[in-house]
Amino acid sequence: MINKAIAFDLYYPLSFLFLILSFFSFFLNQEKKLNYLKFLFLFLIFIFLLYSSLSSLNLYFLWKSNSLSKYLLPPYQNFSYFLEYILFTFYRDFLWRLLGFLLVLSVIQFIIFFLKRDPFYDEEKYYIFISCFFFSFPYNFFFIFLSFFILLLMAILSKIFEKKDNYLSFKNYWLILSLILLILEPYLYSRFFILVQFKP
Repeated sequence: MINKAIAFDLYYPLSFLFLILSFFSFFLNQEKKLNYLKFLFLFLIFIFLLYSSLSSLNLYFLWKSNSLSKYLLPPYQNFSYFLEYILFTFYRDFLWRLLGFLLVLSVIQFIIFFLKRDPFYDEEKYYIFISCFFFSFPYNFFFIFLSFFILLLMAILSKIFEKKDNYLSFKNYWLILSLILLILEPYLYSRFFILVQFKP
């Protein structure tokens, strides 16, 4: 079942690894926690891109060494064909993850603008941003849908309790939500194959 998830989601093992690393932030003090999460977020993006680049490079040499597939490379074929192929095969899921991140970032900015204050803890925003990169399309949109619902709920509750000194926060639930959905991802892909057919 996990092998199926890997076949549908290029970054599935890496997502699980970074999710585990994210949980370590629970044991750090505030200053170290923010530095750790910021580094982890940037390192996650770097590793995902590096993984795609190395996979692309490996494919290039495999094609080049094969008596048939070498004709798909220059000088027999325009190099744009190979670029389009690796973009679709190795970078597509990252771009969808990036789109999901930008959507969630936009929603967070809208909530801050609507409330005229920031209802999120600093580390909470990093948890949300990191979680956006854990899921492949179309599964990441399912996570984003849940995120939108939770963000909307947070906005409503914050508005209701705005007179209180403290407010309700879901900061400790984002990684747990990600863990649950990440565990369910192989099952959902194997159970509902139609999800895979929606890949553009």
